[in-house]
Amino acid sequence: MNRSKTESIYRKNVIWNIIAGIINAAEAVIIVAVVSRINGLKEAGILTFAFSVANLLMTVGKFGIRNYQVVHENEEYTFKVFFNFRIITVGIMVLSTIIYFLYNLGIYNDINQKSSCVFWVCMWYAVEAFEDVFAGSYQARGRLDIGSKIFSIRWVLTLLVFIVVDFVSKDIVKSAIWGFVVCFISGTIFIIYTYFRYIDNNVGDSRKGMDKLFKESVFLCIASYLYIYITNIPKYAINTYLGDEMQAVYGYISMPVFVVTLLNSFIYRPQYVLYSMEWKEHKIQQFSYRIVRQMFVLITIVLICLFGGFFLGTSVLSILYHKDLNAYKIHLLETLLASGFLAVGGFLANIFTVMNKQKKAMLIYLGVSLAGRFIIYKMVQWFQLEGAVWGYMITMILLALVFGIAYIIILRKARHDRL
Repeated sequence: MNRSKTESIYRKNVIWNIIAGIINAAEAVIIVAVVSRINGLKEAGILTFAFSVANLLMTVGKFGIRNYQVVHENEEYTFKVFFNFRIITVGIMVLSTIIYFLYNLGIYNDINQKSSCVFWVCMWYAVEAFEDVFAGSYQARGRLDIGSKIFSIRWVLTLLVFIVVDFVSKDIVKSAIWGFVVCFISGTIFIIYTYFRYIDNNVGDSRKGMDKLFKESVFLCIASYLYIYITNIPKYAINTYLGDEMQAVYGYISMPVFVVTLLNSFIYRPQYVLYSMEWKEHKIQQFSYRIVRQMFVLITIVLICLFGGFFLGTSVLSILYHKDLNAYKIHLLETLLASGFLAVGGFLANIFTVMNKQKKAMLIYLGVSLAGRFIIYKMVQWFQLEGAVWGYMITMILLALVFGIAYIIILRKARHDRL
């Protein structure tokens, strides 16, 4: 491949990764904003909770192996192995969603609005989890842009249908069902079209089987699950102690927190293969410098977001969600600062995958999730919404601190082993 074509593909990768990241950050924001205006605060709180549950269950469907697939497909595993494995994990995700729905049905003795919304939003994410195995294969072949295009177009269509149906029917359950129909059909069409163009000729007999893949990726799945769980502990605590209206308010002020993580990923995701190559080739100094540069980028992103949040944050959110949120400015700034620590933890967890330290990442997430659940639930009991924000900040600081210490220890050992 000539230099100009390589540069062109890299630009496409970067641009479409940014577009997909923006849509990924905006999908829940847009839907909750629309529902807040059309249906009211209670329904907005229900959708906020539905997204938190769906994101948690999606980690089962994806099994945390996207980055692992990018690094190891074609070298140790064929696409066929990842594909068959993903059918099983998405099946488990769907089964878990059904069990969750039946559990709530047994508690409330009827099909209530919240459990129905959770079910159908989870089905949206089941489509995404299945689609992700194709996107990972494209990225492994240097075409991150293909998966990003599929993701972006499918979500835009899903959002448009949800908004139109909700505007007409004022029914969030019916809107979620129609959103799933469009999500499923469009996702299927895009996958079939791109599969025969980019993957078909590469499907063959596996060199390693699904049992080996499970053993090597189970820690990634647990880590991904715990990562999403940690970020959503305040929502689960609010659901237990405070109700749907307060859930909506917390959802409004916490929506921007993922902006930092997403902006950070825009920079490092296109370079993920480079991280892997430098580590495999034992270019430890070059690898560590790349990490340090990314940390400086992350600090810059956090400072910009805090600046924007201080001057514009609550005003913009008040207009967006049709509710006066100026009284919550300090909470918004606190969650934005906490999101910087979350981004540090999430980034280093991905780097742990490059270094084949998935088990260590999982153990860190497990310890922090146990500590975070205790801290946040107690603080919500004592201080309500303020407790949720403070508990979230404490937990994110702990996450970044433990990951940072573990990373330094691993890097020092790698340098010592080279001597």
